[in-house]
Amino acid sequence: QIEGERKLGHNANFSFYDVYIDEKHVVVLIILKAIYKVVTFKNIAYTRVGSYKKQLKKYPAIEVQLWEKINRAKFEELLAKHDLQKTEILALLDYSSYFDLLKISLPTDSDGIIHYLLEDKIIVKQDNGFYGITNLGAIMFAKKISDFPNIARKALRVIQYKGSSKVDTIRENVFNRGYANGFEEMVQYIEGLLPTREVIEGPLRKVYNVYPPISLRELVANALVHQDLSISGTGPTVEIFDNRIEITNPGVPLVDI
Repeated sequence: QIEGERKLGHNANFSFYDVYIDEKHVVVLIILKAIYKVVTFKNIAYTRVGSYKKQLKKYPAIEVQLWEKINRAKFEELLAKHDLQKTEILALLDYSSYFDLLKISLPTDSDGIIHYLLEDKIIVKQDNGFYGITNLGAIMFAKKISDFPNIARKALRVIQYKGSSKVDTIRENVFNRGYANGFEEMVQYIEGLLPTREVIEGPLRKVYNVYPPISLRELVANALVHQDLSISGTGPTVEIFDNRIEITNPGVPLVDI
């Protein structure tokens, strides 16, 4: 299984679950549909033609239809969790931060809260009467990103090293809150690990950050927003060395490097 996963494209997203039905052991394979691009095997895309597996590039008509379907799918609109009650929605999402950030008064009842979350597609109402939390809602306002297996690897990792190489790790922290409700905590934590310098100006001693806070906030925000969310096995990372910071995220750069 592991060897096969290595040969698949990075956007292959599937998982196995063990369940027991009538005292019988059943293994369920859940495969999430591809978004943005097709899943490849050894960098080659395949399709099913009749009962045979064929290279997709040899069937342009099928390829066009497939790309049309993939391009209509948006990561933000897919469900991170589904078939939830209202109480489960409120338990999983930091809805108070949502209202604080938008400067909206917190509704007095759960129906009012659900109404706003539906309006902004943080959640959706399913046909069966239950609710689902979208990837957008989970990645932005999760109390714990680890509660959502599909996006768990998208949590920001901050690693501090000793010296200028990756040989010795001093500390590592994974921020398990959503990007929106946890952003201030992320930036303050990173700032606390960065060097400062003291300058005497007249009778006062002032402390200056070596890295401008406004630049740091912009870089972290861009790393979170401009990542390739279709790549499921990795997420944004901040690595701090004695002489530099490296901020990376999954995907191809938006401009040529």
